[in-house]
Amino acid sequence: MKVLKIMAAALMSVMASGICFADETAEVKAEKKVEFSVNADVVSSYVWRGMYQSSFAVQPGIEMTAGKFTLGSWGSASFRDEETRELDFYASFQAKAFSIGVTDYFCTPSWDDHSYFADNSHVLEANLGWDFGECCDKFALTIAANINFLNDKKVGDEGEEKEEFSTYIELGYPVESSFVNWDFTLGACVNESAFYGVDKFGVINIGVKASKDIEITDRFKLPLYAQMILNPRTERAHLVVGLSF
Repeated sequence: MKVLKIMAAALMSVMASGICFADETAEVKAEKKVEFSVNADVVSSYVWRGMYQSSFAVQPGIEMTAGKFTLGSWGSASFRDEETRELDFYASFQAKAFSIGVTDYFCTPSWDDHSYFADNSHVLEANLGWDFGECCDKFALTIAANINFLNDKKVGDEGEEKEEFSTYIELGYPVESSFVNWDFTLGACVNESAFYGVDKFGVINIGVKASKDIEITDRFKLPLYAQMILNPRTERAHLVVGLSF
């Protein structure tokens, strides 16, 4: 399948990038320990990059980390059949402050709408990131660039389909405190994009997230968060409450 071949090629590119950065020192060898993690969120609504996707949803994830390499899968399922269901896979490599990766998105209102293995059923996205917190103790700003490169189509002047290469840039800044942890987000699509619903550069995601572990007993804490999200382009605001496990 065309999409599977491209996914494999993208994964190999991420792995090749890692080889360029890694030196076979004792420290690097120690970092090659393979670890697995499983997590899940339960959210009052699913809002992705400022865009509403579904109402109440369960969002499980599984991840494997081997040194600087990460492979994972993440999904979201609403309890309403007509709403978005999503299954994503991702691979990434991180070298100190810099990260590079690829994400495979599969979203459909119903699993019966189209085949998971159809060539046009997946959107592939390249991911680049820089975390200033890795090199500056008092400046934790993160910058991420995400560029669609497969199945993000637009119709040209002559009626032909071509890739739109929708590009989303996001700035993030975490603030930790003894009472609650804060995360501030500012995201924009920098080009015309039907995928993000903009006809030119536009800020689509302004978010403030507060997280806190609520102590229930000496051994159990409830990981609660609330997030306020504003999309200036659609003039919509969302308040999301969630639990992370």
